[in-house]
Amino acid sequence: MAEPLLGCQPLVAHYVAGSELVSVGSWPVGPAGSAGLDLGGGVELDVDAARPGCLVGLTIELPSGDSRGALPGGLRHGLDLLLGPGCSDTLVALLRESARDPLRPATARLTGNGGRSAASGSVDSPDQRGTDGASYVAPALHRAAVAYGVACAPGTPPLVRAVGMLEAAAELAAIGGVLDVDGMVGRDLRIGVDLLLDAAAGGIGLMHGGKAARAFAGLLRRVSRLNAGQSLASARLTSLARDFERGGARARLRIHDRHLDAVAGARPPPDHRRPALPAADRLSPPRRVPVDVGSLPGPLAEAGLAARRTGAAEVEVRIDGWAVRRGGLWARAFVAGNDSLLSVAPFRADAGDAVARLLVPPDAIRRLEVDVTDRPEMPRPSPALAATQHAIHLGRSAAQAERLGELTNATLRWRQCARQWARAGDDDRAEAALAFGDRGAESLPWVDRRRSHEPVPPLAVDLIDAGQ
Repeated sequence: MAEPLLGCQPLVAHYVAGSELVSVGSWPVGPAGSAGLDLGGGVELDVDAARPGCLVGLTIELPSGDSRGALPGGLRHGLDLLLGPGCSDTLVALLRESARDPLRPATARLTGNGGRSAASGSVDSPDQRGTDGASYVAPALHRAAVAYGVACAPGTPPLVRAVGMLEAAAELAAIGGVLDVDGMVGRDLRIGVDLLLDAAAGGIGLMHGGKAARAFAGLLRRVSRLNAGQSLASARLTSLARDFERGGARARLRIHDRHLDAVAGARPPPDHRRPALPAADRLSPPRRVPVDVGSLPGPLAEAGLAARRTGAAEVEVRIDGWAVRRGGLWARAFVAGNDSLLSVAPFRADAGDAVARLLVPPDAIRRLEVDVTDRPEMPRPSPALAATQHAIHLGRSAAQAERLGELTNATLRWRQCARQWARAGDDDRAEAALAFGDRGAESLPWVDRRRSHEPVPPLAVDLIDAGQ
């Protein structure tokens, strides 16, 4: 009999009256954080980023006015497919219980044969079942979540973002005949195709015969079939796939600064730009402005970044080689010591680098501190929160290295992740990260079943992000 799309893992549902949100939880979030996926209709899925077959949680936004127990038929059918037959009845009973006693949070267990054993019409795959006999999130769902997570990470190059969105759409479309996800598939296809065709206008390429080129060509053909309604876009995607398969003249790629500069941000000859020194080494000490490196998001912690005074009321913040990765990043200037925000500015391309220019009061320019963020509306993170964010980034990098088979790199990243979790004061996740790095996570009670379901094979977006 077919498994529920989210497998047969013990779940607990929670609802607080008036919140209009029902949360269904499974495992605690691991050291790499979670990867989320919007399934439409107010339903969002979160899987463990390191072991995406393991469900972390499902969030259900109730339609307005339906918090007293009435759920639309389409939503109930979708929840039964995801969680197992009869689970929507359990959730309706949970809402009615909360309505009777709104001051007490309502909780219900979704386990065993009570709506967790099978779902009529759901996708049945041997990949959903682990060596311990437990079943896990359907591969199409957890691969879509992972691809979406890679695509939406801060500092992601446009090509990688495009491929991640397209791969998420292609994976999600695999269950379109079972679950109503056509709206989400169409949205991600539109975004991904637009990003990809913009990149193709400047020239895209991958090393002919490499893993990334083959995976990229295969993904383009999958997407072209999904995008058949848009004949021009579909024909362009098919043509691109043919170029990569044949190693044609247009199949020349530059992804990002880890390999070669992106074509869109190609640097002019050295004679026409400043001396090629690391950003931090170009500045004399009196002109430097301190940068809060502890709060840098994602891969920015490993980038060449510096800030300097360029005028009586101007500060320049420069990230070496990040012209094509600057999307969504902002620089902010604060009064050192009291976190008063003085200025904020987006990054723009400048000869291959990402540059932001901050205008600040002249009387404050000698007592500034700068940070870089993808959430400019949020206050500066505390040291513990900054360490947590860095730990999650390192955990996701380790998980990606595992998917690519780079076990030495994965071990190094897991150990770095553990140090950051320890700095954040989370000894449990620090221990889990170390165990993942030592291939011994099965010894930890709260992650033992994570190791029974091995990492997913590499996605096309992994291969392109790694430049393979």
